[in-house]
Amino acid sequence: MSERKHWRYDRGVKTTLVLLAVSACTAVGQTTEWQYSKQNDPLHATSFDQYVLPGKYITPPSHIGAHDAPAIVLHCSGGKFKAGYLVIGAVVDRNGNGQSRVEMRLDDKLSTEFWAVGTDGQAVFLDGNIDLLKILYGHWLPHKEGKGDFIRKEIFGVQEAFGSTIVMQFDMPDSPTQVVDSCTTVKRGKRYFVTIRDRKPC
Repeated sequence: MSERKHWRYDRGVKTTLVLLAVSACTAVGQTTEWQYSKQNDPLHATSFDQYVLPGKYITPPSHIGAHDAPAIVLHCSGGKFKAGYLVIGAVVDRNGNGQSRVEMRLDDKLSTEFWAVGTDGQAVFLDGNIDLLKILYGHWLPHKEGKGDFIRKEIFGVQEAFGSTIVMQFDMPDSPTQVVDSCTTVKRGKRYFVTIRDRKPC
């Protein structure tokens, strides 16, 4: 990833941590929903939609605060998915390519991916539109409207650097319509087509 993308990632995580501090206090006993905010980038005269889904630790990192929580973060603009990452809250192990092994159980399906690690080592990036489709629907093929359900529960496992595997759970909203409309190009009655993401940052 370029330095420019690293800068945008660092800026996004600072915003995310503020949102998580609020969600940790308000989400108890409530259905988890994507938290929306409009983010502005005055330097590049752009803006984008940010969606944050807070999760919970099943096996937490070795050092966390009382209100810390993992999160899935999506950046979208104009019906296009720009970037997405999993905020883990601890420095993760990585291979020689700067990637971390991510195990995920989407409802009842277990799979393994290798995602790029962010600059501070505490988040891993979705690998484009394929992974967005996967976390929404459980598959990477274009999704037919009205065919199949959204994923209801996601469990991720990522190895902490010099530690054990961090396990995180996300209870997905029943119908994330706003995320689908904002991050994908929708053709009603035909298919949901996730647009090809430009590798440049949003």
